Amino acid sequence: MQAGDVEAEAWVEYQSGELVGMVRCALIKGVQRAESIQDFTEVCNYVEKEFTKFTQPKPGLVRFLDSRVPHYQTVPVDKFPKDMYDKLYDYQKESVRRLVEEMDGRGLLSLDMGKGKSATAAFVASCYSKEDILIVTPKSTLINWKQEFKRWVNVDCNIIKDTKKGPGECSNCIISYDSAKMNEQILDHPWKVVIFDESHHLKNPNTIRTKALLKIAKGARSVLMLSGTPRIKCNSELYTQICPLVKDPKSILGSYHEFTERYCSARYVYSYGGRKVWELGKSRFNSELNALLSRVMIRMVDDTNNNSANLPSKTRTIHEFSLTDEHVLHKLASLEHELSEAEDRNEKNQLILEKCRVTAKAKVPYVFSWCLEWLKENPEEKLVVFAQSVAVILAIQSLFESSGLSCASIKGDTPMTKRQAIIEHLRAPGDLKYRVGVLSYGTCSLGITLCPGCYTAVFLELVFTSITHEQSENKLHRVGATRPVSIHYFVATNSSDNMLLSVIQSKTNTNAQVLDRKRRRLVFDTK
Repeated sequence: MQAGDVEAEAWVEYQSGELVGMVRCALIKGVQRAESIQDFTEVCNYVEKEFTKFTQPKPGLVRFLDSRVPHYQTVPVDKFPKDMYDKLYDYQKESVRRLVEEMDGRGLLSLDMGKGKSATAAFVASCYSKEDILIVTPKSTLINWKQEFKRWVNVDCNIIKDTKKGPGECSNCIISYDSAKMNEQILDHPWKVVIFDESHHLKNPNTIRTKALLKIAKGARSVLMLSGTPRIKCNSELYTQICPLVKDPKSILGSYHEFTERYCSARYVYSYGGRKVWELGKSRFNSELNALLSRVMIRMVDDTNNNSANLPSKTRTIHEFSLTDEHVLHKLASLEHELSEAEDRNEKNQLILEKCRVTAKAKVPYVFSWCLEWLKENPEEKLVVFAQSVAVILAIQSLFESSGLSCASIKGDTPMTKRQAIIEHLRAPGDLKYRVGVLSYGTCSLGITLCPGCYTAVFLELVFTSITHEQSENKLHRVGATRPVSIHYFVATNSSDNMLLSVIQSKTNTNAQVLDRKRRRLVFDTK
């Protein structure tokens, strides 16, 4: 094989170790070893062929994106309760219009947290039916959905908690994800409208929950996916949320493996022990995925350029400090040394998590000191502290209580009735039964509103999932807030916090590229 001038020049770079790009990646990964310029030229041709093939989207997707936006029907506004429909914000009315007229009742409603997704969904559902409506939602929001449907469209719904109980006389049902997957009467009922609240719970196509619930969606006249955070960690999470919304998902999206190979750099690898595993990698083709989402998703995120709900301002402040405890610093240094020598991925992950735990515990006295001063300066205000681990939650709660401050915490083992009572006290203006609420990310990320009673939040721990922080912030900054909201992040500069903050910013940016087609970072003021 005669080598061309381009290959000859690249061959020199390859020999000197300066070659970069796809050809070098192909060589390094063992696609083909180049012992001569002829071998090297074959690799170049191979990469060009594979790259050309891979960069072409599926023909079904091209046809879908090139097709005109359809018009299915006009929104029957005259059938809505006029006094309630008039209370919707303009962006909610536009969402109803697009879901009915352009998407034929099958869409992903991705309004920002606290911007009225449930009210919007109630009006869309009533366009298609006022009976045989199924709402699948996290357990913490069952009662809220019953109240919202009755309030906005005057439709009664039953809450189903028993895994053996069916629709009954009232054919509209609200059920949790965990109960729905085991309730045969719910799974077999011919539903006309199906609403999946917090639809990212269906992100894994291999779980019993996802397989069972997506079967329900196939026969429904209208399917609504609701999530302010449809993508949390990876593009793969969008596959099962898009499939029920398009007529021919296989031709548009391909199989799950094809979808993740294209948009998540997925590939087979051999794990420890020799087992073959389908591993997800970095996100790619984000613009193409965003174009697809624009045909099935309604997205609205409030930022400095878009405040459709006319919310008051939100300010994030970083409080940077250095840890000084010698024992803690020695422990962190020891973990860092172990991390540098670890080879197994699971071992590395465990060491990183341990560094985060040590850092969080060491930050408690610093955060408590600031909170104590703030509470003294604002005697009529309440403060919310967000944390991750139970040990940290108990440690700072103990410090507040030993200082004579009324403090309540919500964590995984807090009974539902007690959680609701604590939340009611925190969000009630002027109610100072609890000056401080210490809340776990895991138990308080969904279905909770803290305004108009709380307007200041402290983030003691940082976590890897950027969406978790934004969800927690929006417990205070949402429809109903009447005053500016202050968010305070505490960052120990000589700890794992710097790494976590970098990860949070990177994931925030990737999410924005996929969902909003723009770059975005969390904006901080530094103290």
